[in-house]
Order: sequence, then structure tokens, then C-alpha cells
Amino acid sequence: MRVLRDSIKSQDKNEALHAVDFHIVWSRKLPAMFPQGSEASISNGSDASGDIWENFERFERLNLDYQKTALMVRSELDQGDYDAAMRNFFKMARSCKACHENFRN
Repeated sequence: MRVLRDSIKSQDKNEALHAVDFHIVWSRKLPAMFPQGSEASISNGSDASGDIWENFERFERLNLDYQKTALMVRSELDQGDYDAAMRNFFKMARSCKACHENFRN
């Protein structure tokens, strides 16, 4: 997150695109990392809360918020609109925080 924020702030388009692409790919992989019944937080020492499996729909909605804002940041970077990219970066960061507060031990 820090790399993305700093690269948007300094208007380093290549670094920012690289950083936001990581978040886009991550958001696409994330739900599959917690298949129903895996109880990853118990079985593999993950920081994931067991609440993920109790409210997987909410977990997926929060992840979609993260993904959508990451895609918006990418679009704005493509257009060279760093102010809009920064505004949506903060929305993206809040979506991460919301998910971590709900689903991370």
C-alpha cells in the first residue's frame, strides 16, 4: 500500500501501475484462498479469523469493494489523473482496513 500511495503522490506512473496491478491480482485470488471448510486460520497458523467462513458473503463483498476501487485507481492512473487516483487509493485502503477489522485476528 505504501508503494502505491507514494508512487501516486510522486506521479510515478510505471511504479503506481505495477503496485496497483498487484492489488488487482491479489483481490482476484483472495476468495479462493479460503475455501469453505478449510478453516485456514486454525489449520495453518493464518491470521485469518474464523469469521470468514461464518460470513463468507460479507468477506466476498468487502473483497469486491477492494477490487473495484483498485480497478478505479488503475483506470485513473491510465488517464494520468493522479488526484482521482489518490482519492480512490484512500477508498481502497479503507476497504482493506474494513476487511482486516472484520476478518483478521
